[in-house]
Amino acid sequence: TCALPISSGTFEQAKVAAIAAQESQTHMQLEIEHAKMASQIYQLLSSDQKAKVADIIAQHQQRMQERMQNKEQTAPEQQ
Repeated sequence: TCALPISSGTFEQAKVAAIAAQESQTHMQLEIEHAKMASQIYQLLSSDQKAKVADIIAQHQQRMQERMQNKEQTAPEQQ
């Protein structure tokens, strides 16, 4: 959630920057903890489970690449 001060009637860039910096720092810490937890869980997996994770990641990356290609092909039509 964004806690930017919009109801004060004046724009205070320093206050907005401070809030944005704090939110950015919090988001970064959450991402670090998420990556750490995922790494710890991955270490508990068997070789077969790790192979399955690799397959799932490869399928996900393939779908994302296809979506990006579809988006690039439809973007000029939308202009």
